[in-house]
Amino acid sequence: NQACLDHTFAGKITSCLVNPRACHETELVIEPTTTPRTIAVVGAGPAGLAIALMLARQGRRVVVHERFETPRPVGAGFLLQPTGLHVLDRIGLGKAARAVGAPIRRLFGRERRSGRVVLDVDYGRLKSEPPLGVQRSSLFNILFQACQTAGVEFETDFDVAGVDDGRLMN
Repeated sequence: NQACLDHTFAGKITSCLVNPRACHETELVIEPTTTPRTIAVVGAGPAGLAIALMLARQGRRVVVHERFETPRPVGAGFLLQPTGLHVLDRIGLGKAARAVGAPIRRLFGRERRSGRVVLDVDYGRLKSEPPLGVQRSSLFNILFQACQTAGVEFETDFDVAGVDDGRLMN
């Protein structure tokens, strides 16, 4: 929403009413666990793979449940915002992501018939680096390989329908 963008462009900490932890990713601390548990992650998208990697590196047994027969990227590409880049830096994958992406300095769009401006986001006003345009397949490969190296397990062809007593149901 506009308030979030205004705070971001002013270099202030942005907040979210829905998720109060949002925008505090720079405070992320990854420490080994003293009580290993098995953690289920639903979905092998960028967020699922990133959290699976973080948890595995803490010493937890992590199983990613993916509805497809083989984990794979879905979609063409997206903007990886500065907060996401920071998370990738913290897990040691930022350099690899930057190597396969391109910085986006501005998004601009007009309505075709009237010429009215419908989108104008000047990332040059940010006090941090600009977002990165990344092909999903490139980021997927970086995260997936890191997860495999960290021992993350994958259960494929598993469409999660719900949870019962702490167990995933398909």
